[in-house]
Amino acid sequence: MTATVFLVEDQTLMRESMQAYLNAEDDLEVSGVAGRAEDVLDRIGDDVPDLFLIDVALPGMSGIDLLRRLRQRHPDARYLMLSGHVEQTYVEAAHNAGASGYVMKGKPDEYLDAIRQILAGKTYRSDTVASMWDQAATTS
Repeated sequence: MTATVFLVEDQTLMRESMQAYLNAEDDLEVSGVAGRAEDVLDRIGDDVPDLFLIDVALPGMSGIDLLRRLRQRHPDARYLMLSGHVEQTYVEAAHNAGASGYVMKGKPDEYLDAIRQILAGKTYRSDTVASMWDQAATTS
């Protein structure tokens, strides 16, 4: 079975690279891409992907705010945050907004593991932010 992923990343080269990387996997298909949060909200209707892979830092509306809005509309979808930020505030905000995981940019092998674990109903967090994620989980 092929799982669908909607990728939200503002950097064009990163977005195109990730799309090609994920589409090369037999069990994954990028069903949509966007560079801005507002574009995602305009495009997602009844055809909801299995997982949203969202950059934390987007122009305009942040990835965290997008996550909150999408979770209100599509609570059964899965959400994985992608970030170059290791600060506690980002990790806690992602956790508290309902993300199932937090993965760091620059670790493509980790993306696949994170996506597959989240699609299997688990959570995932990069080793870099694991203790912050666990702390957010105990305080929420």
